[in-house]
Amino acid sequence: FGCRDLSQTTLGLAKVVKNIERLGKRSPKDGPHQILRDIFIGDSLMKRKEFIFHELATASMGLHVLKKFDPRHLSNFIYAFGLARYEYEFEDGKALFDVFALEAIPKLGTFNPFDLSNMLWAYANAEASNPRLFDEAAKTVLLSQEVGMLEAFNSQDISNMVWAYARAGERHLELFEKVGDHLDALDNLSDFS
Repeated sequence: FGCRDLSQTTLGLAKVVKNIERLGKRSPKDGPHQILRDIFIGDSLMKRKEFIFHELATASMGLHVLKKFDPRHLSNFIYAFGLARYEYEFEDGKALFDVFALEAIPKLGTFNPFDLSNMLWAYANAEASNPRLFDEAAKTVLLSQEVGMLEAFNSQDISNMVWAYARAGERHLELFEKVGDHLDALDNLSDFS
């Protein structure tokens, strides 16, 4: 059981919890939704979600697992916590997403556009503020412009990234200008529909 497995399992759990939250009591009474609802909700979805993600967060910190994640799996792990909208403050006062940022920032240059945009989306979705991460991510994209990183972003990556900056209230005018120039240079914007 490695880092890849942990990130994929965490992401799977987050998707299940999100779907249960979305469906609420409208889930069919005699099917997979009901089984998952019984397992994850029982008396209270919030209690179960809190337990699951608390255990995942504290275990990954205590075992220093985060340092072993490659960018893709770190992004997926962070994305799972963002999707579940789970934020936690450790006994030493550090916020979970701040700890994630400390691991992600040194690796930003090795993130692909999909993983970078999804990680930023997770922060914004969880309403977890980390101005340094957003600033460093913008710098990474801008510095990578020399090798055309922005061209590697597909429409979903760009949308997620721009939404994340807007939702998080993070302004980076130089990045927005480059994104605007990139979009202006495209022949067709139909992928953004």
